[in-house]
Amino acid sequence: MTNAFAATWQGATPTILVQTSSIVTRNIRYIDFFIPGVIGMTLLTSGVFGAVSTNGRYRELKIIKKLATTPLSKMEWILGMIGYQMFLAAISIAVILIVGRLAFNVTAVIDAYTIVIAAAAALMFPGIGMVLANFVKDADGAEAAANAITFPMMFLAGTFWPRETMPDFLKVVAQYLPLTYVNDGLRDAMIYLEPTGALSNAIITVGLALGFVVLGSVLMSWKEE
Repeated sequence: MTNAFAATWQGATPTILVQTSSIVTRNIRYIDFFIPGVIGMTLLTSGVFGAVSTNGRYRELKIIKKLATTPLSKMEWILGMIGYQMFLAAISIAVILIVGRLAFNVTAVIDAYTIVIAAAAALMFPGIGMVLANFVKDADGAEAAANAITFPMMFLAGTFWPRETMPDFLKVVAQYLPLTYVNDGLRDAMIYLEPTGALSNAIITVGLALGFVVLGSVLMSWKEE
């Protein structure tokens, strides 16, 4: 509420008139809440499944072993895989935003925080996939492992509904899921217009992305057992 004060003097006695006006808050619809979650879910599934399945298939075809004979380093291989997944992620995000705008009139803000969080997520989730790929030996096992990681994260990280509606113990679990910070950061940047929350979630997402990429490089072995 805002107040405007005007005073008029009649002799020594002031008369104060108070005018009250309301501030209309932005109406957040469910579809506005849902679109950032769809983006986060798309980045998660395409990144993890893409990296895990590709790595598993290459292991079956003995391509990973042959890479040891090339000048290509493990980090270069991982960054190349992740770069491809980031390209696909950019196309997916563009399609989601266009459909959301044309079909549902979603007015999402695309600012620097949005770009940083989306880019970091597109780096982080393939990084998680590359880490996970070190513990599976074939494409079928890789797909099962990816399902075991992505689906619980998808439902617990506030993709489809606010985490505030979940039981307390699930809220605690959600705090340790990387997708939680992607979803929260995208909503803060795109829908809620809260730069402080967007910045903190962006920092966490970037840190996790770098950590998983480095961990994937350390764990990956060119040699087949």
